Amino acid sequence: MVSYKSILLVKQIVLFLIQSLDRLVLCLGYFWIRYKKIKNVATEDYSDLDLESGEKKGFFPMVLVQIPMCNEREVYQQSIGAVCNLDWPKSKLLIQVLDDSDDPITQSLISDEVKQWQQEGANMVYRHRVIREGYKAGNLKSAMSCSYVKDYKFVTIFDADFQPTADFLKRTIPHFKDNDELGLVQTRWSFVNKDENLLTRLQNINLAFHFEVEQQVNGIFLNFFGFNGTAGVWRIKALEDAGGWLERTTVEDMDIAVRAHLHCWKFIFLNDVECQCELPESYEAYRKQQHRWHSGPMQLFRLCLPAIIRSKISLSKKFNSIFMFFLLRKLILPFYSFTLFCINKKHNRIYMKELALVVLLLTASARSLLSAQGIHFYFFPPAGHVQPPPPPAPILEVVSKKVGSLPNRRGPGRRGRDRKTSNRRHRKVVAGSKDMDTAS
Repeated sequence: MVSYKSILLVKQIVLFLIQSLDRLVLCLGYFWIRYKKIKNVATEDYSDLDLESGEKKGFFPMVLVQIPMCNEREVYQQSIGAVCNLDWPKSKLLIQVLDDSDDPITQSLISDEVKQWQQEGANMVYRHRVIREGYKAGNLKSAMSCSYVKDYKFVTIFDADFQPTADFLKRTIPHFKDNDELGLVQTRWSFVNKDENLLTRLQNINLAFHFEVEQQVNGIFLNFFGFNGTAGVWRIKALEDAGGWLERTTVEDMDIAVRAHLHCWKFIFLNDVECQCELPESYEAYRKQQHRWHSGPMQLFRLCLPAIIRSKISLSKKFNSIFMFFLLRKLILPFYSFTLFCINKKHNRIYMKELALVVLLLTASARSLLSAQGIHFYFFPPAGHVQPPPPPAPILEVVSKKVGSLPNRRGPGRRGRDRKTSNRRHRKVVAGSKDMDTAS
């Protein structure tokens, strides 16, 4: 009789093979795009148009630029300066600096920076919310409720650490001309600190696959992909048809993209238009970022599943949204991106350290998944088979010192109190162990 553990293992192997097939299809689509030289081309090219000379013939609609930020003291100057230098008619461009900072000093610095650019002629406004409901989604929703937004046709979003090039709008907005079904133009990210350390190099490998393969293939063949939350241009009518920004999940960018797709809006991805940003350089910052990116998709899938089933899109697009977009690409770890981009094309060599760390991370992930199902395995024989276990008191002392030295990053909430209670329990156990040693 087949055991329950064997059935679970077979299911995981099947999912792994399906995910492998999905990555293979994406790679084949990417090579087909390269072979056929398929590229999204705008009806007009404004890249060489000089607006300062007074030559403004062409498609220059009203564009709203939003910079949501929260306590971004280190990068606000670079992002605001880059956006203010966008090459677009000033009479048709409005910049919203959406500051959700709770630090008065940071608020004052950002406000003074905006006033300085206003004195230099930039058309921009500073908005600060006292009640920070909904975080980024609530910030964007509040900004879109302004009365003057109805005069604008497109909105561009840049996070606080993004620095667009001056010709960003001239290379993205023309794609909307004579294409009324187009709702989103997403551009690629480039990273100024990709070679800072091992962690940033690994992130660059992963995101390179995401943009160059996954986003580009889905944009060419399906006209749908997940909005990356920044460095993109939205048609405001598409946002309104989708219901606007909602605060129901932590992945508001993916949420708005799925809802716009269900209303039959099309997306395109521009792989040749890049927007510079920074990667998290510390593990703590990276962990928080990944937790935010991966904690919301399954919650969003549960909320969007009824709407996907009732939508008017084709059955093939429903299948892609449910099984490919959510279940496979958001649930199973897409590890091929690491291995496929670990080869340095310029020097024709392989990053062995990155590959070794990838194998270690994947093995640890597999072990965690199997352990959650009650299947345990060890890289080495248990300690009891080789040598007797060490006395308990020294181990408890080490654990107590490590836990007690950690700063309480969770605040005064319930989880913070649970950690303090746990620390006291450790100290009691250690004290009891020391008493036992003394008595003996």
